[in-house]
Amino acid sequence: MKKTAQILFTGVFLLVLAWFPAATLFSGSETYSFFENRNLAPLPEPERENILSGAYFSEFEEYYVDHIAFRDGMIEAYTFFNVHIADKVMVNDIVITENALLPYQPERAADPEAIALSAAEMAEKYENLSAFTAANGGVFLYVGVPEQSSMLRDSYPSYMNNNGAYLDAVEEAFFQALDAAGVQSLNMRPVYEQSGDFERYYFVTDHHFNMHGAYVCYRSILEAGAALGVAADPLEEEELIYEELPNPYYGSRGRILYNVIRTPDRLGIYRLKDPLPYIRRDNGEEVDQIFFIPEDPKEKITYNVYMGGDVAETVIETGREELPDVLVFGDSFTNPVETLLYASFNRTVAVDLRHNTEKTIYEYIEEYQPDLVLCIRDDTAYLSTDGNGGF
Repeated sequence: MKKTAQILFTGVFLLVLAWFPAATLFSGSETYSFFENRNLAPLPEPERENILSGAYFSEFEEYYVDHIAFRDGMIEAYTFFNVHIADKVMVNDIVITENALLPYQPERAADPEAIALSAAEMAEKYENLSAFTAANGGVFLYVGVPEQSSMLRDSYPSYMNNNGAYLDAVEEAFFQALDAAGVQSLNMRPVYEQSGDFERYYFVTDHHFNMHGAYVCYRSILEAGAALGVAADPLEEEELIYEELPNPYYGSRGRILYNVIRTPDRLGIYRLKDPLPYIRRDNGEEVDQIFFIPEDPKEKITYNVYMGGDVAETVIETGREELPDVLVFGDSFTNPVETLLYASFNRTVAVDLRHNTEKTIYEYIEEYQPDLVLCIRDDTAYLSTDGNGGF
């Protein structure tokens, strides 16, 4: 009897050993992790060179770890344990505070000379773009937006680094360099600070500003544009209906924690009381939405509700020739702003250079001849030459 039990146990153990890799290989068709917001490692092709070099085995290990059966469930359980049972302050490199979920910040030294040099180099790029915009009949405006962890830096525990000194040094040097180069700019940090209640402009579980923050940014842009001679048609709050969606919101930081922390975070939108006719095309294909909201109110949503997320090229025509045209490029902070911007201009062209390799921003300006060109970037990317800083 004892021997039979041992054989049975050994058989089950070997079956599990064989089943788990097989289940992993058969379930490895997914290419993207929703919770981690990243692409998963692809299955490598065995070739003589990568087998001999050992690269194939390293790449296969990455693939196996990314696609292991029940991976999300195991990570979610691990995350739940660390958050709710072990009561850790930091889990999956996310710092859990009363006010917000914030990223762990490795300390960055604020080297004044290096920062000033990078700021001057970036300012020269924007100076050239501003001059090109003017030569094509428009004006250029750089819009800087504090990222959530930057604006809410005081929420970090006192014993943790928040990179405030570095971010302050970059912000000061960058806007000084823009000013010295004659580039028109708008820094949203002091605008938000003046409100005295800037926490309401940001999500608890996401690194972006929310719709309230986007609206203040939108109005500040139109005011700055008007001062530069571009008279758009601003939307007053009484022309809008604010609506919080009932769907569970999966913010960028909350997703990393598999949404095991329940917060009051809701994604809000502003609808026009009087709908405005428009024609929208994304990458040349007609689209009839501004907000991408699922029919099921229980279905989870992300920041991609705004404009459908990051799109290489969006062109919205409203057929009001008496109004100016605008061209906006930048990272995903532009998305909720675009949901308001199109209603104030005749034509709105939105470009994300991270996904757009067909044309340069100079070619867009030359083609559309916009009255106002906007670059909107968050303060963690002021000195970055990647993506929308690589024009």
